[in-house]
Amino acid sequence: MRAGAPEGGRTQASHRRLARRRTSSGSGRIVPQHPEPSTRFIVGAIAMSAAGCMWLRRLSRSALTWESRPRAHSQRKRKTIPGFETLEAMALLSTGSSLMSGAAVHLDHSSKDRLVSHAINPPVSYTADMSSDQAPVTSAAQTVSIGETLTNFTNQPLSPALNLFNPSLGTLLSVAVSHSATIQSNITSTNLSTTSPTTITATFSGSYQIDGLNQPISQPTKTLPSQSMPAGMSDTVTFPPFVLTDSSTTTFTDPGSLAFFTSSSGRSAITLTMNATATAAASAPNGNLLTITESSASATVTVTYTYLPVCPSVVGIGRIGLHHQPTQLIVTFEGPVDATKAENPGDYLVITRSGKTIPIKSATYNPATNSVTLIPARRLNVHHHFRLSLVIPCPNEQTGETVVIPFGGKRSLIGFYNHRGQFIPVHNGKIERFQR
Repeated sequence: MRAGAPEGGRTQASHRRLARRRTSSGSGRIVPQHPEPSTRFIVGAIAMSAAGCMWLRRLSRSALTWESRPRAHSQRKRKTIPGFETLEAMALLSTGSSLMSGAAVHLDHSSKDRLVSHAINPPVSYTADMSSDQAPVTSAAQTVSIGETLTNFTNQPLSPALNLFNPSLGTLLSVAVSHSATIQSNITSTNLSTTSPTTITATFSGSYQIDGLNQPISQPTKTLPSQSMPAGMSDTVTFPPFVLTDSSTTTFTDPGSLAFFTSSSGRSAITLTMNATATAAASAPNGNLLTITESSASATVTVTYTYLPVCPSVVGIGRIGLHHQPTQLIVTFEGPVDATKAENPGDYLVITRSGKTIPIKSATYNPATNSVTLIPARRLNVHHHFRLSLVIPCPNEQTGETVVIPFGGKRSLIGFYNHRGQFIPVHNGKIERFQR
């Protein structure tokens, strides 16, 4: 450019060049602006004014100083402690992933523990301790017996074996033991004399003992009143049966007896045994008798258990899966669970806020975590709130009550799978992860 060019033209060109410099600066650097000097020098093929040379030197020094200066927006050192990140910031991790059926079963133990602890967040709509609301239950009576057996005998078993109380049903309160025993004898006697009539007298006594319970059931020797019957020459008389009966009912509540009737590892049933003796005889003054006696004993024992049933309580509910991933609901119980009842999909129902119902198409019980995984018939929006109606799976003959548990929103989410198939745990609506 010539030195004599108009001042206005030089100013407009200078502004355009400075604008291009600012656009291409790239690193956020600010390029100083200086007015174009009015006098220029021709150096080779480059036209440069004296003021321009000074500005160029200044710019070079500024650039060197800028590169050596620490950047204000430099990346911070990564943390070495667990951090939380909002779910929205990481939501794209789940894009393109697909939740495999039963994938939650393949988590390691630490993940399972975490999964269960996260599921405790949502509140439940009833008290966690349900045992105080339960009425005592009396089990079906068990009867063991021994039929008429000729005496004398020892250690004859009563059948079938007596099942002990299963502690998973609840707390044993009392045990009622009833028994009945019979010892009887039939006596027939013939007067052998052909010259004189006589009077025949019959006598009978007997005893028994039943063993195998917390304490023996016994009847010491007992003698029945004698019976007398006249007998002519060569007459045969039959006496009415001699019958000795005994029965009792005892209710045990002491700790030792309750412990005896409670099953334990390797001891779930017991077999009772019976001993019985009998003595029957007939006599006559003339001493000429032919007597036949037949004595036998029998017994039955009936046991019932009265207990306070312990139905499980729901301690939490959480969900796995979001967006297009299938929804899994993890319901965690505390206390013994009837696995068969817990896996009945008909005992569960999801209720929307508008009152519509969503059935459960499958339920899988996991005894390791005492939880059941439910698969609703359709996906549930992670931002919406729902209620879960379920029948408590009590481990006894009694039908559990129906409870309704609210859940939903991001705080019910306990995890999802990212596009790599990795399980991402979530706690209180935030993703747990470790930063290096």
